This record gives sequence, structure tokens and C-alpha cells, in this order.
Amino acid sequence: MAISVKDLERENEIIIDELKKWREDYKNLKEEKEKLYSEMLIILKEKDEEISNLNKMNKELEKYIDCLERKQSFQNHGKDVSQVSKKSRTLNTFMSQAKVALWLMKSFGLELKGITAMEQNTGTIHSLHVDDCQNFDSLSNEDKEKIEQILFLLDKFCVGDSFYHELTMITDGLPKSYLVKQRRSQLNDISNVIPTPDNRFRKPITSLECKAFKQSWMSDGSRRKWITALKAFKDWQTERNVSISKDPDSDKLLMDTSLEEMSDKKLDHFLGHFVAEVRKVNGKEYPGKTIYEMIDSIQTYVWNANII
Repeated sequence: MAISVKDLERENEIIIDELKKWREDYKNLKEEKEKLYSEMLIILKEKDEEISNLNKMNKELEKYIDCLERKQSFQNHGKDVSQVSKKSRTLNTFMSQAKVALWLMKSFGLELKGITAMEQNTGTIHSLHVDDCQNFDSLSNEDKEKIEQILFLLDKFCVGDSFYHELTMITDGLPKSYLVKQRRSQLNDISNVIPTPDNRFRKPITSLECKAFKQSWMSDGSRRKWITALKAFKDWQTERNVSISKDPDSDKLLMDTSLEEMSDKKLDHFLGHFVAEVRKVNGKEYPGKTIYEMIDSIQTYVWNANII
């Protein structure tokens, strides 16, 4: 096939234009590279200066800490916390000294509220909180609303204060149980019981009608949460029973009944163990909010099944 001279000239012009464009882009890339390199040198210089300033500050802090340690010893001269019978006293002593040792937090606009510590010998985890007793009225509106929501759930599903207290001991981020009790007392004090007029409520319904009513107000989202929480509970139940069965000297109780057949006492007992022992598939702990939602879903399922 013959190619005309015009076609060759046109193709040559296209190649020349592309080459010209490539040279312009290459020039821009080269300038951008030099600009980035200059900026990187400036940042490295600033980083070196910041490291130098931090080293000077650390030396000043070390001198101040040495001065403090001469006035007050922060070292523990007693037994290891894993060897004492009353750990709470030792942990409280540690917490009070930790508050003094971490005085510099206030210079950053921070306030110490708690520390998570692990015993070196046993691996036991302790979540330590600053013992600054709060009053419900002094809390923020967001915290007040959270406590009232928790109080509503506790009353709705007949969960005792002792269970919630144990839950707060092993789950970070939940309001203290004494604040929940404070709010309950306040609400009880302002409540005024008034007799209801006749014919206010609907006539008594049958068990089938009651079951149909409960089914009608349950959302699909709630049912999905049921499935997730119940699967986690049953998987934990199976693995726990297998582990206990392998140890003939174990004094732990086997879960030989399902949720639908458990008594209230057994349910409270095993829910407490479930909260402490449940883990993700990868072995990591669930966030406190997720555990709380699981317990909420299980309690809702049990209530809806007419167990409670």
C-alpha cells in the first residue's frame, strides 16, 4: 500500500508535537522535583531543631524529677501487688503517687482520669480511676442523657445494680454505678403516682395476641443484632463447655441449658461470665459499647421470648 508524502508530513508533525509536549512535561517534573527536594531539606532542618529543643526540655524534666524524688520517694518498698491480699489499698497508693508523678499533664491541658495497668507476674489487668466522686447534677448534658438511657435499659430488662456494677469493673467507658443509682433516686423523689381513670386501657388480650403485638414492633435491625449476639453467645457456650469438660477437677458450672430454659439466677450468672470471657474471632477483646449492645440484644431476645 503506497503512502503519500502528505501523510508522512502529517505524521511527522504529530510526532514533533508529542515530542515538544513531552519536553515541556519533563521540564515541569524536573522543576517540581527540585522544589520538593528544597522543601524536604527545610522540614528536616526544622525536625532537627525540634529534636534539639525536646532534648533540652527532657534534661530539665529529668533534673526536676530528681529533685522531686529526693523530697518524696515514688518507689514501692512493700510487697508486689500480686503478693498482697488487699490489692485495692496498694492500687490506691499507686494511683495517688501516679497523680503526683504525672503533674506535667496539666501543662498540656490534660487531666488524669484513669490508668490501665497489668501485673507483671500474673498478667492481671487493672483499670484504675481517679477517685473524684461526682454528682449527677454536675455532669454534662450528654453524660446525663447516657445515664438515663442506661437506667431505662436496666429497668426495662430487669437487670440488677450488682450486675451493672460488675460490668463497669471490666468495661471501660461506662458511667459509674453510683451515678445511675443517684439518678434513680432523683426520679423516684419527683415521681407522683396518680390513679388512672376507668376504661383508659384496652381490654385484656390473649397470649397469641400479645405475641403478635410484640412481633409487630420489632425492627429488622433489632433482629439482625439478635442473630449476631446469640451466635456469639452460643459459640462461647460451646467452647466453654468443651474447655470445662476437659478438666475433671474443674469446679466451674457447665451450661447444660439454653437461653430459653435458663432461670433468672442462672442467666445473670452466665451473662456475667460471658461479658468477661467473650472475644472476637481473632482473639481480641470487643469494645465496651459492642459488649453492651450484645447484652442488650440478648436481654431483649429473652424478654421477647417470654422468658423474663
